[in-house]
Amino acid sequence: MGWEVRPSRVTVYSRFEVTTMAEFGRLERVTDIRNGYWPTEDGDFTPWLALPTNMQLLADTLGFDIEVQSTEVAVGPYAADIVGIDPDGNRVVIENQFGKTNHDHLGKLLTYAGSLDSVKTVVWIAERFTEEHRAAVDWLNAVSGEGAAFFAVQLELWRIGTSLAAPKFNLISWPNVAVLAEHVLETGTLSPLKQQQLKYRTAFKQYLDEKSSTVHIQKPRAQHWANAAAGRAGTHLAAVVGTWDEESHKTVAGLNRVELVLDGPMAKQHFASLAEHREEIEGALGTNLIWHNPVNAHMCRIYLKQLVDFPDASAWPTQFAWLEDWMKRFRKVFPGYFDLTPADAESASGPPS
Repeated sequence: MGWEVRPSRVTVYSRFEVTTMAEFGRLERVTDIRNGYWPTEDGDFTPWLALPTNMQLLADTLGFDIEVQSTEVAVGPYAADIVGIDPDGNRVVIENQFGKTNHDHLGKLLTYAGSLDSVKTVVWIAERFTEEHRAAVDWLNAVSGEGAAFFAVQLELWRIGTSLAAPKFNLISWPNVAVLAEHVLETGTLSPLKQQQLKYRTAFKQYLDEKSSTVHIQKPRAQHWANAAAGRAGTHLAAVVGTWDEESHKTVAGLNRVELVLDGPMAKQHFASLAEHREEIEGALGTNLIWHNPVNAHMCRIYLKQLVDFPDASAWPTQFAWLEDWMKRFRKVFPGYFDLTPADAESASGPPS
């Protein structure tokens, strides 16, 4: 048997036939990620991961977007590697570790989760997880329910021959809530209200997609809100459907809200800045808004609401149109006021252009 090597093709000669086959390389795992790639975890890997294009690789693995807020965030005597926010405006803490997992990093993760405000998701990245630490992350997800989500992610580097190395993230452990919406409905693991909310969210997204709307909401989930970008970190829009009216403190048949949600370390300052222009903002929108700034909570919201017949699916298209319309109006008016800090507002001669 003889071989004739050509670019990307190989011709095999045998006594029976002549066959031309595609030629492939061999995937090889890079066993030493420090040599020529990331010499240090804090000085090289963390800054690399914090870049938007690289964070997207991790986000694709986790199933949700992450917007990086800061790196090496001080938490007492420790420093969280990366702190970001998810599409719901909640904080995500990422802890990176080279080599095999250890108790020190597990303890730090729990410290960050308990010490930083609005943390809902914790991501532990390491080259190798021991069985004990994988089991610990599984247990954390089991006991925390929907209150928090813990991910264990393995970091790998692969290449073909002398080609550039390619990073790869593998999920080792993840929360029980990270399942497809269709699977949740089929297995019946949700309450009737949550199932109805998931159907509502799915229909709303389909409505927007079919219209090629400029409003883009996140993947449907079994919750009473769906978020959309608002144009600034720590701020997002939310389309809400539920049965609790927090203004009147009573349960209703159904309620829609369109909200501007402010979260993160500057939430109170941003709310105060917008409140100084309340009359102008409400005038531009043509309606009065509800300005919600709770004393004992970090998150602030500015919203408009309407009572609806939530159980009646035939009324949903009308509700969808209302939500879409007001989300567009909010997105048109509010960003013009985002850059006015309280200090800037004092010297501003008029509304922003």
